[in-house]
Amino acid sequence: AVKRPRPDAPEAVRRARGAEARVLGALEHPNIVPVHLLGVDAHGAPVLVMKRVEGVAWRALIREPAHPWWAREGEARLRRHVEIAIAVCRALELAHDRGVVRRDLKPDNVMIGRFGEVYLMDWGVARRLDGRPRRHGVGTPAYLAPELFDLGLPLGPWTDGYLLGSCLVEVLTGEPPHRGDTLEQVLRSAHEARLPELGDAPAGLRAVLPRAMARDPADRYPDAAALRTALEGFLRSRDAGRL
Repeated sequence: AVKRPRPDAPEAVRRARGAEARVLGALEHPNIVPVHLLGVDAHGAPVLVMKRVEGVAWRALIREPAHPWWAREGEARLRRHVEIAIAVCRALELAHDRGVVRRDLKPDNVMIGRFGEVYLMDWGVARRLDGRPRRHGVGTPAYLAPELFDLGLPLGPWTDGYLLGSCLVEVLTGEPPHRGDTLEQVLRSAHEARLPELGDAPAGLRAVLPRAMARDPADRYPDAAALRTALEGFLRSRDAGRL
């Protein structure tokens, strides 16, 4: 697959594609789509030649209970969703080890291949933790971690843990955690970082998600490895035995 901005794309888009190329070039992991070639085209725009992934977006598996993919997977749906989240954690562990924070993680950005392989896609807004000033408003409002627009809170690996927790909220409730009739209401919900009612979710997940999505980053899992360990512990627990 070849990924490049259109010739008439705004400069910000061209810069984002270039940043994505630089980030992906440093990340080699089974759960991250490999880049075969980095270069520039005749217009000076960045070009990424990547592995072509044939599969389904995680969002489709969350939103479409009758999706054909589930016919092969059977009835253990919540277990499979948690296994996908664990695979995403593994990709994030490598990124964090390289000093990279994903910043915009949602079910649309996770692909499941034909044989169940999991890929974390679209690294265009990822950034290195280099101490430079950061901007407000990066990310998707319905999943947003509060520190992505509140500069008084620190950005770090725990930010991606929050975003993955947001994905699991959608798995459990059918909707992302930050909701409202207007963008202002959604952003207010993200700023308050209140966890929505999780219904009949297993007790193990109802213990993991409040910590993953605490408003104060100091109260969260410190990194993707810690969150992965908690999710793996849930799958080993008694309340996951019925999944």
